[in-house]
Amino acid sequence: MARLYDSAWLNQVIDTFAAAVAEQAQAAEDAGQPPPVLAGLRTRGAHLADRVAARLRERGGPTLPVAYLDVTLYRDDLGRRPMKLDQGTELNVSVDDRLVVLIDDVLYTGRSARGALHLLFDFGRPARVRLYSVIDRVGERELPITADLAGARIEQSGSVRVRLVEEDGVDEVVLEE
Repeated sequence: MARLYDSAWLNQVIDTFAAAVAEQAQAAEDAGQPPPVLAGLRTRGAHLADRVAARLRERGGPTLPVAYLDVTLYRDDLGRRPMKLDQGTELNVSVDDRLVVLIDDVLYTGRSARGALHLLFDFGRPARVRLYSVIDRVGERELPITADLAGARIEQSGSVRVRLVEEDGVDEVVLEE
């Protein structure tokens, strides 16, 4: 296992995500629209969404609703991989006519992001959806999905994992070969 990025780098990514969301929240307020919804894909994307929301509050930004999406049953490859049900979806705010910022750890094939889009549209009709991913694994996409904002866009063989304190006891991005 080789470390690609450390906790300081991950904190910079959180800062970047929070700054982009703050701009979008201000634009929505200026236009008389409801504030954005942060939607983290379970499991690590949910922790990242919480961190972005906390960073916004720390910097005097808006308090935004945070949703947690479990896309397990929305994936189209359930029979091809072990099924692990997470903690479920928690979407306690309307997404109708709002910007939804999907937050995930690694964008690879695009299947989780596609599942998140299907899940969101089962709950309503967002005005716009943006995808923020800590790592965008370019070159191996199976679906025409790309991150609107990524901490890093990399081409690597092997498995790239974002490890977070909440799940793994450490903040880092590693390459598992």
